[in-house]
Amino acid sequence: MIERGKKLFQHLVLDGYLLYLILINVKTPWYSRLLMLLPVVYIFIPIDFVAETIPVLGLLDDLVVVRYGYPLLLKIVPKAVLEECREKTQATLSLAGRKWFKTTAIILLLVVLVVIFGTIYLGIRWLTAK
Repeated sequence: MIERGKKLFQHLVLDGYLLYLILINVKTPWYSRLLMLLPVVYIFIPIDFVAETIPVLGLLDDLVVVRYGYPLLLKIVPKAVLEECREKTQATLSLAGRKWFKTTAIILLLVVLVVIFGTIYLGIRWLTAK
């Protein structure tokens, strides 16, 4: 189970790094870059098309955007750019090895903790201000 979690995490980190490389690549067309940012904006925007108050459906819309948006993003990127970025991703993985993944895991954990505690802090301030 732990090995499966590690592989999933590595897959997520590699995919995120691949999208980053595609985004900063000068050969990537402008419309591909714009379409790559739309799912990210949709997930982080505070307005949801499906309300979060509906227990299952409120989270499912975000999951659908991530699950089906990623393969669509890879289809709109030119094949030459995609292959070049995949090669860079694999080269980075082979050069950095485990240290790269541990550093990324620590940074992601810190970002998540800052967001969680920041949300709690702002929520408490908002509730006590009234």
